[in-house]
Amino acid sequence: MVKRKSQDETQADCGRGIPFPIQTFLWRQTSAFLRPKLGKQYEASCVSFERVLVENKLHGLSPALTEAIQSISRYELLQAALPHVLHCTAILLSNRNKLGHQDKLGVAETKLLHTLHWMLLEAPQECPSGMGSHAFPANQSGTFSSGSTEEDENIRLKLYQRSMATVELFIFLFAPLINRIKESDLTFRLASGLVIWQPMWEHRQPDVPVFSTFIKPARNIVTAKRTSTGIKLCPSQDDSNSGTVGIQVVCETSKSNTSPSTGGQGCHRGNSVESGGLSQHASQKSFSAPDGPPVASERARYATFFDVAVLRCLLQPHWVEEGVYWALMFYLQRLRQILEEKSHRQPEQPKTALPRPRSSSMVAVAPSLVNTHKTQGKANSPTTETSQTSSMELTEQFDNLRSALLSELTQSIHTAVKKDLDTALAPLNSTLNQVKELYGSQEERICGVGTTLDQTEQRLSLLEAKLATAITENAWLKDKVDDLENCSCRLNLRVVGIPERVEGSNPVGFMTHFFNELFGMDFFPTPPVLARAHRLGSLATSDASDAPKPPRVFIVAFHNYQDKQRIVEHRRRRDMKFRGNKIFIHEDVSAELGRKQKAFKEAKALLYAKGVKFRMRYPARLKVSFQNSKLFFDTPEAAMEFYRQQWCSHTSVETLAS
Repeated sequence: MVKRKSQDETQADCGRGIPFPIQTFLWRQTSAFLRPKLGKQYEASCVSFERVLVENKLHGLSPALTEAIQSISRYELLQAALPHVLHCTAILLSNRNKLGHQDKLGVAETKLLHTLHWMLLEAPQECPSGMGSHAFPANQSGTFSSGSTEEDENIRLKLYQRSMATVELFIFLFAPLINRIKESDLTFRLASGLVIWQPMWEHRQPDVPVFSTFIKPARNIVTAKRTSTGIKLCPSQDDSNSGTVGIQVVCETSKSNTSPSTGGQGCHRGNSVESGGLSQHASQKSFSAPDGPPVASERARYATFFDVAVLRCLLQPHWVEEGVYWALMFYLQRLRQILEEKSHRQPEQPKTALPRPRSSSMVAVAPSLVNTHKTQGKANSPTTETSQTSSMELTEQFDNLRSALLSELTQSIHTAVKKDLDTALAPLNSTLNQVKELYGSQEERICGVGTTLDQTEQRLSLLEAKLATAITENAWLKDKVDDLENCSCRLNLRVVGIPERVEGSNPVGFMTHFFNELFGMDFFPTPPVLARAHRLGSLATSDASDAPKPPRVFIVAFHNYQDKQRIVEHRRRRDMKFRGNKIFIHEDVSAELGRKQKAFKEAKALLYAKGVKFRMRYPARLKVSFQNSKLFFDTPEAAMEFYRQQWCSHTSVETLAS
């Protein structure tokens, strides 16, 4: 444990300044919280506060700082460090959302709150100051010994100034931030903080000696009664003695935590009563009185450090609105508490006047006591009804005063807030007007674009309808053109296999002679009449290295359709050859119709393999002769389906096709 100075030395050195190394250490820890943007340095400061202030560990500190801490009492160190801890804790709570700790306190916040709770709640018992329990006067009655000297009174004044400044700082910083602390945060070692924060949430004074200390010493009434043998001090006005035949003396004393004297002395303020006699001690000023707090009916009327500190914060011109609201709600609760305790007070019973003392020497010896008796008798003369009426009138006046005060405060706050809001919202209103103008122009443009889109959609719908009509008409026209082309080719035949250049310069005459030679002179009763004859395409030139090219196809146009049809029907009955070259004759059709007919190639191959007779009918229709019946198929798929139904139970189509 660090060796510190004794309490006697501490009391003698009270009011001395804090050593410079300690001030430097405290400001260095606080500087991490005063930056525009909190970094990670504040976490180290929180650890340092807890180690040095709470745990009292000086290991790792500089020798100068260690020596400075050892040169003062721990009480003085805590008193100097408490404002720094208050500022740092308030800064962390105000930046809680920015640090990302909305739901749960961080490690640094927990350490700093634990340090603050310890300094306010536990430090008074662990490190007494020698003049009080800690940095604030801690006597619940708020008084020092009645026999204090002038030097003690100066010390008390200094402690009062320091304590009031610290309590005022606590309220100024934490009243606006009270909602930043949640009940779920105060768990484990922070659970003791509920004593402080729960009343603050309810706009009440925490029941902590730091805040509940009275500003002005409370007064206690001590009575004295004369017996048959002398004057006896009575600790209470209700005590009675059957031997009381003399006067009743009332004196006011300040409460004190010091124990009453054990001698026969009972009251010392110009009068002293000893065993069986009365003596004068005019120079004696100190006295003792029974201990104990004021009664419940009077306790609420005494002002505490917390009450005065809240009032001083309200007088600050730049306190935030949340703090002002909390302070007003606090005083509203305080006034209600005073009214409730006042309504519970029992009316005082009228007291009978005591007879004057028989001995004239008693008047000479204690004139002040007799005067006090007269005053007491006159003061207690009103009746119970008068007291109750006065109490009701006072309550009504107090309610009117409270209503007027609240109304005036509300109006003042409303006016100030409205003025500030108008000033703050002036740039925003200007920007909002600009946004409205821009929105209006954009709305017009959007309306124009919407109209254009509607018109475009209508035109597009019309175009789609026209396109559908055009597609239908185009398909019909294509079919019509293809039909016309096929009709124009009904008199034509294609002859494949005639060698090149055998026709000479007269293709029509050559083809007439070709048909007579191919089918015989008796095939035609008269020689066929040809309208025209020519080859398709240009003559291909063949190189020595190239393979021989097949001869070009001959197109022959007959003048008589019966001659052309006779050749088509007769071409399948014989093997046609011309000068050793095999000849093939086909009907001339359009390219589109040729593709349609070619689609039946696979079906015709399969039917041919099965020995089924078939032939193509115009335009693209397959005629199949099967089991003494004739079948017609308009599509290749229908022909393939017919084949599968008849022959695909044992052999696949692909195998048969190959």
